[in-house]
Amino acid sequence: MAAAEEDSKATNAANSKSTSLNVRILDKDYQVNSPANAQQALLNSAHLLDERMRDIRSSGRVIGTERIAVMAALNIAYELLQVRGGTDQGDMLTQERVRDIRERIDATLERAAEAQATRIAEAERSATAGREPDKASGE
Repeated sequence: MAAAEEDSKATNAANSKSTSLNVRILDKDYQVNSPANAQQALLNSAHLLDERMRDIRSSGRVIGTERIAVMAALNIAYELLQVRGGTDQGDMLTQERVRDIRERIDATLERAAEAQATRIAEAERSATAGREPDKASGE
């Protein structure tokens, strides 16, 4: 076996050694395995995801960790597709689909937020009405 091939195999073996990392995303800790040569990239990815999820959560338009994660993933995927350039028809169709999905999710989340606000307002009105003396009981 040639020396260069042996060096390549040794490098690949060293890089394929997996280590466990702890990452914190949206106030929750996750234990993930990573090749030794990809640890910093994984930490950077986790930081980006945490940042995006916090931005989405702070907007107040998306409620629930799972929905926040989906929206963050869609946004990052969309940006990745934009960076890739969409040079062929397949990429352009994928970008259109992602854009369409994002718009539909945004619309659905807006309707859900409006419905939740209506339910809260109705509950508050009901609670306020419940505090008034009951005329039927003579209180």
